[in-house]
Amino acid sequence: MRKKGVLILPKSIREAAGIDEGEVIAEAREGEIVLKPFRP
Repeated sequence: MRKKGVLILPKSIREAAGIDEGEVIAEAREGEIVLKPFRP
């Protein structure tokens, strides 16, 4: 299931994760949510 939404991440977290301002993919796993940069 894909849904659009707004996710606000502090700049320091985005930089540490290598995510520029833009879209991310969120994957729900047991007990955690994994965010990955969207790269078409």
